[in-house]
Amino acid sequence: MKAGGLEVAFQWKYLDWLWPTVHLTGKNQTLGNAFTQDVDIDKYGRVFVTSPQWLEGVPISLSLVTKVSGIGGPLLVPYPDWTWHTSYNCDGIISVYRLAIDECNRLWVVDTGRVQGNAVCPTKILIFDLATDHLLHKYVVPDDQVLFGKAALVTPIVDVGKTCLDTYLYVADVDQNGLLIYDLYHDYSWRVNNTRGNAFGPDDDATNITIAGESFDLTDGTLGMSLSPYGYFNERYLYFNSLASYRQKFTDTYSLKQSKYKEPIVLESNYKRASQAGVQATSRRGVIFFQLVQLTAVACWNIEKPFIPENVVVIAQDEKTLQYVSGIKVITNNQGEEELWFNTNRLQKTINMTLKPTETNFRIIRGKVDDIVRGTNCEPSGAKHGFPDTNFWHRI
Repeated sequence: MKAGGLEVAFQWKYLDWLWPTVHLTGKNQTLGNAFTQDVDIDKYGRVFVTSPQWLEGVPISLSLVTKVSGIGGPLLVPYPDWTWHTSYNCDGIISVYRLAIDECNRLWVVDTGRVQGNAVCPTKILIFDLATDHLLHKYVVPDDQVLFGKAALVTPIVDVGKTCLDTYLYVADVDQNGLLIYDLYHDYSWRVNNTRGNAFGPDDDATNITIAGESFDLTDGTLGMSLSPYGYFNERYLYFNSLASYRQKFTDTYSLKQSKYKEPIVLESNYKRASQAGVQATSRRGVIFFQLVQLTAVACWNIEKPFIPENVVVIAQDEKTLQYVSGIKVITNNQGEEELWFNTNRLQKTINMTLKPTETNFRIIRGKVDDIVRGTNCEPSGAKHGFPDTNFWHRI
């Protein structure tokens, strides 16, 4: 695929790892059961992918893409090494959905501790130094904040303040409809449950999804999240949406940081998108990228403009290559240019057990942000704004 300034960087029929890393972990591998869920790229050009233990036979949950080609596609190596992925070791990495790299050159990993939907280890937050690949910090989330194994913390968003220690992590709980907020400086976390107005939950009219002719039901709550850029508004805002929803929402990060004392202020869009949206990412000039799931399309919206149909721009649509975007990032390359990277994994086929390892199933796609939005309603004006436009939103 090469459309709208986008091109396929990597693709797989099935995932496999460089020998003998799977053997060393002591785990079994079932061909085709591991899938790519998220992607991120560090400043050294390394490409990270996650593969959660949704199904049996997924030996490694966090990997780097190598330049070695296998029969199914580029071979992977476990990150930071195979010893973190051995069987029945709760000190290691069990199951990771998504990850985040911050401006302090740290990799944030939220390990759900869940295997095939069952909690086998505590949920934990791991922070790695990307310069050395050493663990900087580990935080075990209290059991009551993950509802004793029922929660699925799947999307981490890092909010760095004036120093690298002054950092908050916001994590979406897609299963139990809430947020986990972690304060690195105080090494403390708390949970924000579904507030009035169903802020973090699914909408009843959006639980059925059809992708490329295959349907399934999901009652997923908050999944997609991204922050407004530094200095874009007077303060930062967290934009988010549930997978089973047609609406966009946002809240200010000050409210989130105070949410252990009172509910955050949440606004919901009046406009309903033409399809459910999944993950999202924001550029430094205020453009949010997201998928329109049932349209097998990727779209954008500039947050300086009203959230109305003419400002939601489809930048690419392809029923073959854009079957469910499960991870998306905006990164800055070594030339200072922003690039959009996202992962597609044909989720409907994993859910319906119709995935065939003889077909191309997983793709990582990339493009330069400026090229993608040039000449569209997403192209930034460069104007500064004190606050987001709220004329087409309502408080819930």
